[in-house]
Amino acid sequence: MYLRNPQNCGTYDRVLLDAPCSSDRHVLSPKNANRKSDLMNWKYKNVLKTAKLQKDLLVGALHMLRVDYGRLVYATCALSWEENDAVVESAVTTWESTRNGNLRVVSPDEYGDYSMLNSIGERTEYGILVLPDSLHQWGPLYVAVLERIPL
Repeated sequence: MYLRNPQNCGTYDRVLLDAPCSSDRHVLSPKNANRKSDLMNWKYKNVLKTAKLQKDLLVGALHMLRVDYGRLVYATCALSWEENDAVVESAVTTWESTRNGNLRVVSPDEYGDYSMLNSIGERTEYGILVLPDSLHQWGPLYVAVLERIPL
């Protein structure tokens, strides 16, 4: 688990975790000069290794949230389920099994100012995935919001 300052546990109202990803988007990008090389070097085991790191970071970040409705935004630039919903699901399961308190996955309908993601993204089980836009050269973007709630 990645806790640099354990004394800060439970002190933050809001946390943003922009997690590292396996960069699967680069394999798909037609403008990537190294596309062929990236595709040749792409391995599923790297996705799984990255997902493990993401889960550890997510569980560590959850410890930083205040118990009374602290919110965490988990974001990646990954396309894969393994690095998005599977990480959230695994972190929630780990969190609940260690009796750290209750978590709630916030519905995308409750994203407030970020509700525009609903119009450009696709809902997943735990969040929203915005697919790459080759015209504007951005994406993908996955976002899920978790909230710590009192027992």
